[in-house]
Amino acid sequence: MKNCTNLLVLCYFLSGVTGNMLITNHQLLKVRIMAVITLFLAVVIILIIIYQQNLKNKECTIRRLSPNLQNYIQQQKENEIRIKQNKELLLSDKNLSKA
Repeated sequence: MKNCTNLLVLCYFLSGVTGNMLITNHQLLKVRIMAVITLFLAVVIILIIIYQQNLKNKECTIRRLSPNLQNYIQQQKENEIRIKQNKELLLSDKNLSKA
């Protein structure tokens, strides 16, 4: 962290600060705060990028599986209709055998 701070202090002074080259505690504090804010923003940006990539992957998966899911749902509805018809046939067979 000290090397990073020294580098930031050097950049701070090369960026246009003129006059005395003494680094005050206040200036050093400003540089450290800027470094922490920069690191925080970099982490936030990286997290946002990762989150967007995950969303994009999920969207692609949903689009890829959507036709399969629709077929599955249709097949399930057809199976439920067949089960209902079979139950009705079984009931009618039982009623016919009792009579």
